[in-house]
Amino acid sequence: MGINFAMLFGHGAIRYYAMGLEARRADENDLDDMRDMAKQAMDDGAFGMSAGLSGCPGCWADTEELVELCRVVERYDGVYMPHMRSSSLQSSIEETIEIAEKSGVRTCMSHTRLNPETRKLVDEARSRNVDITFDMYTYPGSIAGNIVYMLPHWLSRRREEGFGWIIKQLRDPDVRKQFIEKDYPEWRSIQASVPGKQPYHPDAANLEPSWSSMQLQKVWTADNQKYVGMTFSEIAEKRGVDPWTAWFDMEVEEKGYLRWLNFRGSSYEDMYNPSLVEQLKVPYVSIESDAPIESPRGVTVSSADPRSYGSFPLVLGEYVRKRGLLTWEDAIKKMTSNPAMTMSLTDRGLLKRDFWADIVVFDPETVSHRANFKNCLELSQGINHDVYPIGIDYTIVNGTIVMEKGKLTGARPGHVLRHKMT
Repeated sequence: MGINFAMLFGHGAIRYYAMGLEARRADENDLDDMRDMAKQAMDDGAFGMSAGLSGCPGCWADTEELVELCRVVERYDGVYMPHMRSSSLQSSIEETIEIAEKSGVRTCMSHTRLNPETRKLVDEARSRNVDITFDMYTYPGSIAGNIVYMLPHWLSRRREEGFGWIIKQLRDPDVRKQFIEKDYPEWRSIQASVPGKQPYHPDAANLEPSWSSMQLQKVWTADNQKYVGMTFSEIAEKRGVDPWTAWFDMEVEEKGYLRWLNFRGSSYEDMYNPSLVEQLKVPYVSIESDAPIESPRGVTVSSADPRSYGSFPLVLGEYVRKRGLLTWEDAIKKMTSNPAMTMSLTDRGLLKRDFWADIVVFDPETVSHRANFKNCLELSQGINHDVYPIGIDYTIVNGTIVMEKGKLTGARPGHVLRHKMT
């Protein structure tokens, strides 16, 4: 491999094994099964546990279930990295702090958005010696849309029958009516709740999808190619229907294989986002991409995510050099030693004797991103763009040069790293 991999095990995977997609609290037998699998994963070298608590089956786990599993992870000096029930709701952050405090596990909240109130909660927890941090991606949007995360429980628990069965249900006008009036509001409420503690969130049930910021990125049929790049509000207008009908019809026509961008910026080309500045300044944040490792070209490309190519150069070029909002040292720390400490990588993340030489050599006068949501969308449509960053001269993995002057060398010195108890 060209790079190193440090892997987590998934809470959803072990819960699914122990309980399937059952919407209930884990009993002691379930917990025993999950504890055993957590221990096995940590013995095998996992660095900790991830959790997806905004979708099925993770959304059904209560706080105590997560505390119990995190106690196993803590015994191995592992890390707990939850995709919380909400990335910004105070109740979700309070729950994560409680899990970290009760279990003692080192915790990093995945792609989290802090405001002054929730930042205060985290700072207070850290002052009590709770080892909790967070990470964030730096682009004003995410290409993660697909049908699965929006499915109500009665559909998602039947996913073994495949998308074909699900799509058949979505053709039914009565199912669509139930989805809009009952299933979707209920799902939004469940997503924002904490089982056994906070009931369904009252405001979440009234929220509709953000049709005007959901830009269609990928379809498979030739007939629907003309809608790529439009929001679902625009697609609905073109089709002469409401956005819900446009979404249902597109899902049926594409057999569930749609991808869309959830956009939160002002321009598809300008990737600077002033709302991220205060978070980037937090001393204990780690910068991450929340994007897949993928080639921007070739038959396997379904849609190109700019975060795969520019997450770190965007910070260096835009927030450090151009705007002076961060120092070079501070930005680099949040890309290197902060995440290494989060993962307990005790011999990586610093330029230090006897550490592994994982090094990026860049020119501070030119380093910059080139990938944005406009050119990456065009790239996936066959319009040629170079979305790789500029100003990066060398990438060195485990002491071996893998990229030189923008070209891969062919060297593959990467390893699957195994976590060791410290």
